[in-house]
Amino acid sequence: QVYEGSAGLKIPESVPMHGYFQGKYRAEKELVRGFPNNHVILRPGFIYGPRAAGALGILPLHLLGAPLSFVGTGMGPVSKVIGRIPFVGKEMESMVPVDSVGRAMVESLGKEGEMDRGITLEAEDIRRF
Repeated sequence: QVYEGSAGLKIPESVPMHGYFQGKYRAEKELVRGFPNNHVILRPGFIYGPRAAGALGILPLHLLGAPLSFVGTGMGPVSKVIGRIPFVGKEMESMVPVDSVGRAMVESLGKEGEMDRGITLEAEDIRRF
């Protein structure tokens, strides 16, 4: 996730992921500047689904993502404690299924001409779709 004050934006320039987070952050700012009243920004963390990843196709992301997402969001007080762990907690809270990401984008766009404001959806919002 990239947002004002996120851990990803605090990564030193010497770390390879620095450019990734900074680029996403700058892209969001430009999108809002260029389209202040008709943009959709999605801020999912780890996106999981039934597609395998890796050269050998041996890492089915839904088998990893779904249980971790449940631990990070669906276990009441346990999830709240996990959410307080620096970096790890925020990542556990931000996991979303790929189907929800797709539905959130399509449904947030609405019909042409209907959008009169910008929309930013955090992981919790995306999971509702």
